Amino acid sequence: MQHQMVLGFSGARSLSAGQLAIAQDIARQAAHVGSVYTGCALGADAAAVAGALPVGGLLHIFAVGTRTGAGFPRGFVPHHLGGIETTGGVILHWSAGGPLTVPLVARLARRSLAMVRAVAAAGGSLVAFPASPRPPRAFRPGPFPSCGSGTWATVGAAALLGVPVFVVYSARPSAVLPVAGVWTPALVFGVAGWAFVPATAKMF
Repeated sequence: MQHQMVLGFSGARSLSAGQLAIAQDIARQAAHVGSVYTGCALGADAAAVAGALPVGGLLHIFAVGTRTGAGFPRGFVPHHLGGIETTGGVILHWSAGGPLTVPLVARLARRSLAMVRAVAAAGGSLVAFPASPRPPRAFRPGPFPSCGSGTWATVGAAALLGVPVFVVYSARPSAVLPVAGVWTPALVFGVAGWAFVPATAKMF
């Protein structure tokens, strides 16, 4: 990993304690050498925030709702966002999925796409913690290729933008992304997982 790296995070809202610890540790190490980008959900997003926040590095959080708490999923209270906007190095992108007039499902997708585009613009990579080795259905066309899984759709969007993707999962992913390529064993901060290598990538 190079200095001033940019690492985006995406993942399921419900992860095991071990997966949450891994996500938190990767975010902590990434924050020491660069910046962390993530969403506002529980699970992997919250773990990334918990890992990066104490380090004091640059942390970008893309929130689907507003600063006043409006626009989040029903019953969801983003406690992990409370009060951290005043913390040095934290940048909260409120309403990252668009205004509240946009339906929630669309705003959630746009929020994740905004995060991935920011990672791509910064020359960063994405680490994902999906709940399964493949999405429930095939990817549909579009910049945010829906597939029944927000995490896998985010991975697909990143692949389309040429963002290097690393998936933390025990088994080799069987997801067929919108970009031709293969999954190969890899490490990120010592954690074993799978990197997606596009078919157009140059191998040295």
